[in-house]
Amino acid sequence: RVRSALRAMTNEYIFEQSNLACERLFISKEYQNARGIACFASMEKEFQTQLLLDRIMHDDKKLFLPKCITKRDMTLFEIPKNTSISELPKNQWNIPEPQVGNNALEDDHLDLVLVPGLAFSMKTRARLGQGAGYYDTWLSTLQKVRISRNLPMPLTIGLCLDEQLFHENDEIPLQPHDFLIHHLVAPSFSSLSSSFSS
Repeated sequence: RVRSALRAMTNEYIFEQSNLACERLFISKEYQNARGIACFASMEKEFQTQLLLDRIMHDDKKLFLPKCITKRDMTLFEIPKNTSISELPKNQWNIPEPQVGNNALEDDHLDLVLVPGLAFSMKTRARLGQGAGYYDTWLSTLQKVRISRNLPMPLTIGLCLDEQLFHENDEIPLQPHDFLIHHLVAPSFSSLSSSFSS
C-alpha cells in the first residue's frame, strides 16, 4: 500500500514534503543540541535528505552516512568537512557512500540517528523497513557498544512523509529483532520537544 502510494507521488511533491519535515527537525532542541548525527542519503521515491545533509554540515555537526558492507550489514562513517555528498562513490542502488572514516559506533558525540523507513506506527513507534534488516542490525550493534562503554543510546528519529505514518487502526507487525524508534518527524507531525505543534 505504502510502496504504491510513494511510486504514484511526483518527485517534486516528495522533495517539498521532505523539506517541510526537515524544517520541523531543525527547530527542535534535539537537533540543535546534537553534536553528531547519523543520517542517510536518499533513494528515489523515499524521504529526500539533500537539504538535511547540507544543513547538518553547515551547522558544523558531525555527519555520519551508511556504507553497505554485506547484504545484511552496514557501518556508518563520518563525512569530512567540505565534502560534497554528490561526489561520493555510488553503490548498487545509486546511493552515495563514504568509503572509510571515523566509525559512528566508536564516536561518543553521536547524539541522533535519523532513520528511513517504508512506514512508521504513531502508536507503537514500530518501523517497517525495506526488508534487508540493515538498520535493525546496526542499531542492535550500536546499543551493545553503548552499553559496554556505559554511554546512553543516541535518540532515534524516524523521518517520513505523512503518507507513511500509520495511525491507531493500522498495525506494523513487530519481530523480536525490530527496533522501536524514539521519535517521529513528518511534514504535519513531530514528537520532538520543541517543534511547533501540529
